[in-house]
Amino acid sequence: MQYRNNTIDIFRITAAFFIVCIHSHYGSLNPEIVGYIKISSRWAVPFFFMITGYFVFPTIELDNKFPTKIISKLISIQLISSAIFILIKVLNNESFNFRLSSVLIGTYYHLWFIGSMIF
Repeated sequence: MQYRNNTIDIFRITAAFFIVCIHSHYGSLNPEIVGYIKISSRWAVPFFFMITGYFVFPTIELDNKFPTKIISKLISIQLISSAIFILIKVLNNESFNFRLSSVLIGTYYHLWFIGSMIF
């Protein structure tokens, strides 16, 4: 049984805050300060990749085979979230170009991370 690691959880919360800092608009704040905030926040995305590897590797090592279970879960999350995104676009009467590659690799804005984890 795997227990929670509070230190990692604190870093994950902190990294989530910095992800929000990357994607935020700062209005009339000095552009130089905004640049410093965004540059100092860039560590968060690689951190999430490393944490995912940290938690996924032991299951791969124990099974000693290709992680089909993990990848199939990621693919199902990718497909469901893409379907929800497409539905929202249709309901808002927004135009979009549907491409299968957009669904599979997650080029619909927020879904790129899941596609990257699959590959």
